Amino acid sequence: FNYIKKTPKTYRAVIWLGTTSESLDIENVISINDEKRLDVNHIKKEIKNLVGIHEYYPPKFSAKKIDGKRAYEIAREGKDVKMKKSSMEISDTKFISYNHPFITFEATVSEGSYIRSLAQILLERLDAKGTLSYLNRLNEGMFFYDNEKDLNPLDFMDLEENIYTGDKSFFEDGKKISLEFLEKKEENTYIVKFEEFFSIIQIIDNEVKYLLNKVKL
Repeated sequence: FNYIKKTPKTYRAVIWLGTTSESLDIENVISINDEKRLDVNHIKKEIKNLVGIHEYYPPKFSAKKIDGKRAYEIAREGKDVKMKKSSMEISDTKFISYNHPFITFEATVSEGSYIRSLAQILLERLDAKGTLSYLNRLNEGMFFYDNEKDLNPLDFMDLEENIYTGDKSFFEDGKKISLEFLEKKEENTYIVKFEEFFSIIQIIDNEVKYLLNKVKL
């Protein structure tokens, strides 16, 4: 298929604010924090300003080769990975939505671009921390894919679900949650789903801590 034009490529991406990851996606999450809310007009402006050529360092968890070995293989061994600077061209961008803590946007990019790195460039300009939590390729050159469905953040979160049997108003008001009303009581990070929203909690030392609360669906 070397004769088929597969550029430019357009992606739809979701950034999860407050999440830190070694791989710049949700595969190697280090922490989840409650990031400040951002001004939507500022987000729109900076997404628009991404158009152009950017120099960047590719993610160390990537398929780039270093001395004949994939960078992600070296990173998984816990060794230091020194990536060479690359460049990518962004020819078009589009703001889709901001439902805190998730920013959804589209970007049309050159061959070999890393959207994970583009997300970090955007976050730096927004003075915020976060990581790429979802990526969907919309087209390669003239080849288009079905991209009309709405993105549900629950579809791309790799977290164990916990069932809450108490009064929902405790979550709605951000009150202290008792382990008594949670089905799973082991130390872990869980997602708790309700009809209108979801929350992410952490159980540690027999205490329940909110990591994210009342994210609208």
